[in-house]
This record gives sequence, structure tokens and C-alpha cells, in this order.
Amino acid sequence: MLFYSFFKSLVGKDVVVELKNDLSICGTLHSVDQYLNIKLTDISVTDPEKYPHMLSVKNCFIRGSGLSLFLVYFSGFWGFLVGILGFFSGFWGSR
Repeated sequence: MLFYSFFKSLVGKDVVVELKNDLSICGTLHSVDQYLNIKLTDISVTDPEKYPHMLSVKNCFIRGSGLSLFLVYFSGFWGFLVGILGFFSGFWGSR
């Protein structure tokens, strides 16, 4: 519940998530649940040349087990919050 409470406090903030398949998505955190599944709004892909099919997507739901990295914007810099893959590797299994 500690992580859930923390991520719940970030709702409405701009974040960058990196998935296990190396796709990085920027967006506004809209919601999060106890499994760390997240919903992002107003998304953009950090590498549109590599993922052109994602250009038309504006909102997305991401399963918590697919997260590799979670970044949030604090006071003028991007801060590394949680390397989910490293922390939960024993919980969700290896990459």
C-alpha cells in the first residue's frame, strides 16, 4: 500500500514511463490502482520514428507488470523515482 499511496499522490502530474519493451511514453497520470496499473492522458511517444502507430493515441492504460521505469517532473528536473523492474523483479519475475 505504500507504493499505491505514493503513486496516488502523483495523479495529475506529468510523467514518463518506460515499458519492458523499451517504449517510452510521456503523459499526465490520470489514475492508478493497487496493482500499479496506470492510465495516462495526453500522451506522446519519446521516439515517434520508431513507433509511428502510437502518434494517433491520446490516452492509454498500462498494466503495472509491464512497467520498467517511472519518471516524474519535480522542480525543474526529471527525477528518477522508481526503477520498477529492479525493485519488483522478484515479485513479477524477470524481464
